[in-house]
Amino acid sequence: MAEHSNIISNTVVKVKVILARLLVPLVGGLDQDITLPTVSGLIGIRTEKGLEFALGPIWSRDESAVAYVGGTTVKYGQLHVPFNLAIVPFQDGTSVSLLSGFNW
Repeated sequence: MAEHSNIISNTVVKVKVILARLLVPLVGGLDQDITLPTVSGLIGIRTEKGLEFALGPIWSRDESAVAYVGGTTVKYGQLHVPFNLAIVPFQDGTSVSLLSGFNW
């Protein structure tokens, strides 16, 4: 009978991340002819490859909740275009938003 040995190796994966703090004012609801101002205070991380994850409080006119945000940034030369998905579970329902913009 042959002997089998399992070799377990430890692999270290190093990922460079940046700690990010954001204060995000936003006016939503314009497509529904209403104005819904909110302010979010987010803290999160961004990897070298542009993946972003954050969470933090969000305040609106009527209530507050915790926002969960994830996304990526695509680079076109000097232009950076972020695409982020935000999920906010409010008491009266969950808000899902796709946010984008640009910077250089």
